[in-house]
Amino acid sequence: MPNFRVEHHRTLEEIAAEWEEFGSRLGCAPFMRPGWLDAWWRSFGAGKLQITAVRRGDELVALVPLARRRGVLAAPVNWHTPMFSPLSIDASMLEKLIMGLLDRPPRRLDLGFVPAVGWELPTTATIARVKRMSVECRTSMRSPFVRTRGDWEGFLGRLPTRRVSKYRRFRRRLGEEGEVVFEVADGRERLDGLLAEGFAIEGSGWKREGGTAVTSSPRTLTFYSEVARWAARQGILRLWFLRLDNKAIAFALCLEDGRALYELKVGYDPAWARFGPGVLLTQARIEHAFRSDLERYEFLGQPDRHKLDWTATCHEYVRLQAFGGGLGQIDRLAWTHGRGIALRARELAHRN
Repeated sequence: MPNFRVEHHRTLEEIAAEWEEFGSRLGCAPFMRPGWLDAWWRSFGAGKLQITAVRRGDELVALVPLARRRGVLAAPVNWHTPMFSPLSIDASMLEKLIMGLLDRPPRRLDLGFVPAVGWELPTTATIARVKRMSVECRTSMRSPFVRTRGDWEGFLGRLPTRRVSKYRRFRRRLGEEGEVVFEVADGRERLDGLLAEGFAIEGSGWKREGGTAVTSSPRTLTFYSEVARWAARQGILRLWFLRLDNKAIAFALCLEDGRALYELKVGYDPAWARFGPGVLLTQARIEHAFRSDLERYEFLGQPDRHKLDWTATCHEYVRLQAFGGGLGQIDRLAWTHGRGIALRARELAHRN
């Protein structure tokens, strides 16, 4: 009979190398790799890191990183995190992972941006209910993507004719202004300079004014810079530039892992907006995904209009929360009925 055991690691260094090998074996997305977590935790982490793992003998078969804070176990995610999921070789190993995680049920288990499709949500919800926790699930995000297995010209042919004509007109008119070059760098050379150039473009215009640019916050700037350095070491960083007479007028920070091209941050110089530089660079990236035989182009994030111009297909991501007794039920009231009801319930509980 195989010997199973559950481990709880308090530092990333204890298990990072093995986790990286495990993630490669499963083919998981970059956002569930230790390098991504390391960059995220350094910038946004709060509480204590807990990485729970299951072994079958000496073999790592399941793993999930969480943050423990004030009795809550939460996924280490925020709006800079495209997706999150426990890792396991199959549903039975995931079951052992969640059972070990909830051996002593926390006040609340909070998993955000979990794919709606797969065994992760139903398995976690079932075990939480077995542990007498109340479970609530809500869709947190729908992220557009393009399936890129097939013919690029055929894909363009399925887009509205007027839109494709507009894109061609953008390209022709921009070419009349000077030499147009699409450039892709993997960060092995001049990484800091390329990031500075790209982030300056990404932060121009409305993003800076709205406070959503990478450079708007020191923590955000640190995070994306560290992600880029890690990705460059892994060979998955792709820095895309659209240059006009060698001047960058559009930029995209992307990751490419052999299965998909992931769009993390994009921007363009608003002085050239009438030539559609952002659209032209997006088209170049999607065409690259088709011609490189990747499976998908992942826009990531919310279904913004400029993304839905290219596709109507979206991934659905869910936030799962499992509430324990006591304060956990007050948390549930806040989640389902609002903070006012929860505060009233807490006040009554203290009186009794």
